[in-house]
Amino acid sequence: MKKLKLITALCVVLLNCSSDEDTNDFSLDGLNYQVKSYLINHRVDLNDDGIFSNDLVIEKNCFGSLLFDVEEKRVSNPLNKSIMAHVVLDDEGNPQQNVSCGIGEGFRLGFELDGDTVKFINVFFDEVNFTGTLSENKKIITITYPKELLFRESFVYEDGSYGEYDRQVTAIYELIE
Repeated sequence: MKKLKLITALCVVLLNCSSDEDTNDFSLDGLNYQVKSYLINHRVDLNDDGIFSNDLVIEKNCFGSLLFDVEEKRVSNPLNKSIMAHVVLDDEGNPQQNVSCGIGEGFRLGFELDGDTVKFINVFFDEVNFTGTLSENKKIITITYPKELLFRESFVYEDGSYGEYDRQVTAIYELIE
């Protein structure tokens, strides 16, 4: 029985050591994650194909990637490149969707890797703007942008209603290898 306890304790120690090494060896340096999905809570048709989706990448891909530079401790700001959408009413009062891609002038963000959490930091105010979660295999970063950081875009929804989108957005980025 004593041997069994000793072997169990040894296994736990070895598993913990290898787990720590895996975490410490991972670096974001030079990695590029491309946006794969940009999910909102409503279905829209931005490309006029008659098919509504809640994934804005499918409808009109205007979104930037995440390129990490560990030496400078900076990452491209994914919110600098985005969609610009607004609704206008035609002569008969029907809502029409206008969409374009916008590239904003902006600064890169700082970042910090804390386990599986990537903290995106506003370097001017030294505060975390938002966070992302790395998948177990480190090939996916999921970011839920708070509504306060997003531009106020207006959409025509599947049910024919329209209005300003004022909710969070979930973006999924995949590692480009």
